[in-house]
Amino acid sequence: MPTARRGQAADGEISHGRAATYEHRDGAAAEVATDLFNGIKEMALTNLKPSTVWTLEFTQHAFQTISNVGILAAEAQFSRLGEARMHHVLDDISQQTPVERGDGHLPAVRAKGKTGRLSSSRQLTDISDECVMPAHLAVGTREGYQSFWKSVITWAIAHDEVGSILPMTQTTLKAITQELMMIGCATGTIRNVWSAIEDRHRRYGYPLPLGMQGDFSRMSRAVASVQGQPSRLIFFIGTHHVKDMLELAGLTESQTRDMLMYVLGTVACFRVGEVDQLQVCDLSWSHERPGTPATITLWQ
Repeated sequence: MPTARRGQAADGEISHGRAATYEHRDGAAAEVATDLFNGIKEMALTNLKPSTVWTLEFTQHAFQTISNVGILAAEAQFSRLGEARMHHVLDDISQQTPVERGDGHLPAVRAKGKTGRLSSSRQLTDISDECVMPAHLAVGTREGYQSFWKSVITWAIAHDEVGSILPMTQTTLKAITQELMMIGCATGTIRNVWSAIEDRHRRYGYPLPLGMQGDFSRMSRAVASVQGQPSRLIFFIGTHHVKDMLELAGLTESQTRDMLMYVLGTVACFRVGEVDQLQVCDLSWSHERPGTPATITLWQ
């Protein structure tokens, strides 16, 4: 039976922190994830009016996410934000602009409500925000950000935190991130949620929750470390690296074993943690002919 590494919690052990307990048991994390996955939808439904609940549509995302967020404008949680801020939260940024729906040329643009011969500076700025600035992102990227932002809205309704998502503090971002991790979201998914949040803040001129230099990379490294994702490589490991390792001479048997384990992990695309978890009993030496180099077999 595999033994735990030094300092590693044993199977079934429960660690106690100041904020939570941490159960190290196969299947325990999946149980928590399932409970949260269902709980977010249930609490979102609880915190909305019955008339709204009956018209809600959900889509599968990081968790069950409200897709028709436009109907939420009638909810008190959103009307309390004020008209401008409510629109910033609920606006659909994925739609093509009037310019993007054209033939590639700027169409005739006439400001609404123009009182003089020329449009006012404010009117020109509003037109730019409506039909020019959204084009800094491709439509597909905007669709992705809109989808992840809907997850943020759903999370906020479930936690009664609608007033905290735009602008969002780093404290709220940490709360969202932690729950996404507990649900089982991959690091890439969490980064996509962060990007959607940052785009929404930039679009409407709010301060970024990860606006200080190094904030994004610092939190990203922390999440990736806990999730088991290796740090970004300075260079890619190529076939010539594997070849060089296999041609190393003068290695002891234990060094040869370690080298072959690293080669196996590389060519099989193991995660760092999967190579680390290989046990001696998983491996078997064999000599096809006397005097030939040993090979190593991984037992399934």
